[in-house]
Amino acid sequence: MKFSSYFTLLIALLGIGFFIKINHIKSQKTNSKIAERKAIATKARQTIDSIQQDSQTEIETMDLIIELADNHDQHKKVGTKLSDQKIHEIENKIGLSLPDSYKMFLKYFGDGTEQIYNDPEKSIGKITRSYWLTEYKKDIGDKIETTGKIYIDSSSLLCLPTENSKDGTWCLITSKEEDEWSLAYYNHNDQKLHHKVPNFTEWLKMVVSDRLKTSDS
Repeated sequence: MKFSSYFTLLIALLGIGFFIKINHIKSQKTNSKIAERKAIATKARQTIDSIQQDSQTEIETMDLIIELADNHDQHKKVGTKLSDQKIHEIENKIGLSLPDSYKMFLKYFGDGTEQIYNDPEKSIGKITRSYWLTEYKKDIGDKIETTGKIYIDSSSLLCLPTENSKDGTWCLITSKEEDEWSLAYYNHNDQKLHHKVPNFTEWLKMVVSDRLKTSDS
């Protein structure tokens, strides 16, 4: 009788243990599914935020381009607007995809200009006349110093010269890892990079804001 009671208790304990294990497995699966759904939701949210950010950047870039276009008579020798096909040909030639903000400038404003708001230093040359700095200056080192004591690969500098580029020229700092490229002004005299900005939209902001400051003073 005692053995029978122990056996019954053992069976009951095994049953409880099995039940607990099954529930634990189910709980793990449930938690895994919840974590998976959270990860999917987070990724979706990040994608939406990214799209919204891209859209906001495009609007901001276009507003700046419109600002320049509205003052067309204050610029000198604005280049021809480039078609998507022409831009694609240029990208094939340099072996890189141009940043979206810069392509908007090429399509809706033009291929560079000799002077923006009559300021030669704020002007940017034609992509159709661009050259790699290492091809123009054969004796240049592997790295170029910026005025902020940062060193940039000289082979990454795609120069956009104007007719008055004796002192220097704006260059795109190309990078296969970045969708948008920084820009910097290369000074031929001290062979350093000046006025570095993180992307073309910021370059447009700089040009427009400097003009507004001048007009307000």
